[in-house]
Amino acid sequence: MRTPAGQNRIAWLVLGAAIATSATWLLLAGYGLSFASDDLFYYAHFVTKDGVNVPTHGLEWFLAPANGHLTVFGKLIYEALFKIAGGGNYWVFQAFNVAGIMTCVVLFFVFAKRRIGPIPALVPCISLLFLGYGWEAFLWAFDMHTIYALAFGLGALLLLERSDRRGDLGACVLLVLSIGMIELGLAFALGVALIVLLRPDRWRRVWVFLVPLVLYAIWWLWSRKFDQSSIALSNVRLFPKTVTDSLAAIAGSVFGLNPTGPGVPQPLTEITAWGAVVAGIAVVALVYRISRGKVPGELWAFALVALGYWGLIALGARPADSSRYIFAGTTLVFFVMVSALRGVAISWKVVAAAACLVAIAIPANVQKLYDGRLPQLVDGKNGRVEYAMLDLARGHVRPGYAPGRDHLVGEAGGATFTALEAGDYLRSAAEIGPIGFSPEEVSEQSPSLRRIADLSLIGALRLKPVKAAPPPEKEGCRLLRPKSKSAPAEVALPPGGALVGAPGAGFATIGLRRFADPGAASYELVRVGKEGWAEVRIPTDAAPEPWFAVATAPAYVCPLP
Repeated sequence: MRTPAGQNRIAWLVLGAAIATSATWLLLAGYGLSFASDDLFYYAHFVTKDGVNVPTHGLEWFLAPANGHLTVFGKLIYEALFKIAGGGNYWVFQAFNVAGIMTCVVLFFVFAKRRIGPIPALVPCISLLFLGYGWEAFLWAFDMHTIYALAFGLGALLLLERSDRRGDLGACVLLVLSIGMIELGLAFALGVALIVLLRPDRWRRVWVFLVPLVLYAIWWLWSRKFDQSSIALSNVRLFPKTVTDSLAAIAGSVFGLNPTGPGVPQPLTEITAWGAVVAGIAVVALVYRISRGKVPGELWAFALVALGYWGLIALGARPADSSRYIFAGTTLVFFVMVSALRGVAISWKVVAAAACLVAIAIPANVQKLYDGRLPQLVDGKNGRVEYAMLDLARGHVRPGYAPGRDHLVGEAGGATFTALEAGDYLRSAAEIGPIGFSPEEVSEQSPSLRRIADLSLIGALRLKPVKAAPPPEKEGCRLLRPKSKSAPAEVALPPGGALVGAPGAGFATIGLRRFADPGAASYELVRVGKEGWAEVRIPTDAAPEPWFAVATAPAYVCPLP
């Protein structure tokens, strides 16, 4: 049998390899994702006042609540990363988030190996590193608020174990940082308070948790003017269900029992009976362990942190099985588990069996992560295409236009969860950098996305035909002769636009396309015929792709006079 020092070295090597594998996997899985949803509120520096999003800068921006949350340090991180990476490098934000996840796992390992030994501690660490049911925290950089609140909170509890002045000061600072990321830090403040109050020197150490709580209370009173609170005390009735649902979702995720694949809502874990049964067995085992006595006080502290976290979820009436809560909830449950097993001899057979169960659960977790990745990818690409068109339309688009709210864009499969108006987007693009694709990147997207690009740009430019007289001479004009309605004819428009009309007494519908494929459904711009000709003026921009006039009946396309 290897010495404890040898086991420790082996465990660190295995953990390092697992961390490298997990981090690489998550960064590759995040390839192609972009700013979406709440990310865009930070990009546009929005603060919600009286239900209206308004751009704000300075101290008010940093301290203003985001959906009712204190997120001052998350905003500071985003601002720093925007300065470093601009708006076109979302992977930098994702890498920072992934670094936070790895930090949480390392902190857990440091804690767990002191209680149950380094080799047994690896098993829950591997589970956390590949917990794909928590995909939202893994792939969406904005969830760094929860990830770093968790990391700072765990760090505070570890520093508190030093039982010296420096440890207390560090724990206090980390609690401030944790609460300033998001309210998960309040749950850690409860745990720290219990640990401190159970010690004989409690009264000279209460400042460790009181300072962060007082600072939060001051902010909370100030933030009432924004009327954003997402907490309702009446929701306390949801607490029992939130706890049971959270435990069932976590158990089902850890053991790969929750459903995956088409038809399963991506943001949720779809609690199953098997997950509930496993959670029930775990609770019974915990009660049995407590009944045997000699339970370390830290067990109650970690249980209080977990219950406090679920209490916040309940008060906000959030779905307990949401993917964004799985990683943090599982980490806290694992801390309770490790504390309960402190001093219990764990045989190699038990470790091997637990490792096998974790390995068996990994494929389902991987599948769930890719289930969640798909809608994030679609939303991100839609946004980057639509914002690329706002970049091209700069100087011509009206400030209130948002492709994400354009019904034609929506009917084509576009629109984003959070739609920035052109004025807000272009202001942010000038300050931070654009987040849209380049014209070359737009040309490389799928046919459906390129059609969305055309419709977004047409809406941004408000392309409207104007009645015009036919040219006196047809010199320089092109006569389009489509073979049939299903095989339209098209021609590249001259820079700046064209005159269009139909020969003789015929009629012709003229469509427009630019990035969309030839033969794809084009935007029907105007019908010409007996009512005369039409003039179409199109501002030039930086994209090399020309506009094409598309006709399903014979039609003239002539240069503008």
